[in-house]
Amino acid sequence: MTDFQLSEFEAVVFDLDSTLTDTASYPAKASLWILRHSTDDYEEIIKGYLPRLVKNYQKEIVLIVEGCEYKTPFECVRDATITTLEEYGIKPDPEVLLRGMDQFKSFHVEYSALQPATLELLEELQKRRIHLGIITNSWEGHAPIILEKLGIAEYFDSVIDPGTVKAYKPMSRIFERVVSDLNVSASKTVFIGDEFYADIVGASRFGMYTVWINRHNSILEEYLDIHGADFHPDLVITSLGDLLEYL
Repeated sequence: MTDFQLSEFEAVVFDLDSTLTDTASYPAKASLWILRHSTDDYEEIIKGYLPRLVKNYQKEIVLIVEGCEYKTPFECVRDATITTLEEYGIKPDPEVLLRGMDQFKSFHVEYSALQPATLELLEELQKRRIHLGIITNSWEGHAPIILEKLGIAEYFDSVIDPGTVKAYKPMSRIFERVVSDLNVSASKTVFIGDEFYADIVGASRFGMYTVWINRHNSILEEYLDIHGADFHPDLVITSLGDLLEYL
């Protein structure tokens, strides 16, 4: 798209975690709690543990996307945690695992914070009468709680999590629900997110325009080599606040 402008769209749909909200600390805090109660070597393990946990969690999602039976986010995180612990030779204690999952859930709400410029951006979009929605792959039922806690619930006409439609991004069913709720077409909607596979591939495949928040200076060409040049984002930014230049 030439001269990209958010005001050209009838709807803007956001990812939640790491897009509108900063949730970087909660997986580390919850994982550290589990490791402290599972091994004496937790300080040595934790740095390498987190990337493995994320990778195993993403594998859980991919299996569902490819046709395996739906699992809740709770089950995906639990099973990814079991797999990751076993990769380090740790057999998880059932009670520690259960309490650890409670830590994940409670920390997700407790430590979620607004990304810089979130409120200003939402106010500007609302002034322009643009419909706003959220699609998250995160914990069922948490998004409304977090939005209320952070004082931004009033901006959104649709908030969809995996439990709503028993699907995850990049599956089309979850995108179908948000455009239905907002009563807009995909071609008049832009999706904004930080996860290339779930957000950009999913939204683009469904016919939405896409904005990729590349917070970690990843190499776009590497993602395009994997997923295909057709999934090139319409706009690439490094922070949510950059979008204020495209109103």
